Amino acid sequence: MNKYLSIIILFIIGSISACKKYEEGPYLSFRSKNARLINDWTCVAGRNFETLQILGGEQIDMQLYLYDDGLFKLQYPCELIDNFYTKDSLEGTWTLAQNDEVLEFDCSIFYEACSDLAYDSLFYMDIKELKYNRIKLLDPENKEYEFIPIN
Repeated sequence: MNKYLSIIILFIIGSISACKKYEEGPYLSFRSKNARLINDWTCVAGRNFETLQILGGEQIDMQLYLYDDGLFKLQYPCELIDNFYTKDSLEGTWTLAQNDEVLEFDCSIFYEACSDLAYDSLFYMDIKELKYNRIKLLDPENKEYEFIPIN
């Protein structure tokens, strides 16, 4: 009986360690990925892995709103006027892509309304960590942003 118990325990430990999907965790979660993402988030830290620079202040003054109907809103600083950054926002839809390891944002609705903008309507951020109380995202410019819930 002891032999079977040992095999079951080893199987459980192996299964739990195999649950880690994202580079920085979590190892195990009882919430779905969508349930962990749907929230109002504020950026609290950032760093640029190319320059090894820690981002701070206005550079990370972002809020990300992910809604359960697949819509999102991203508010971010955009232009420095009189020593203060103004805020702009993007809106559209979000989905999980590439085996749920990438957060895909589609702003085509937004860009149709502002057709003079010369930006891609799709952008992606790699998910490094996806917890219910913290997410870390890596943008295509190799900048990592850490978000926590607003409330």
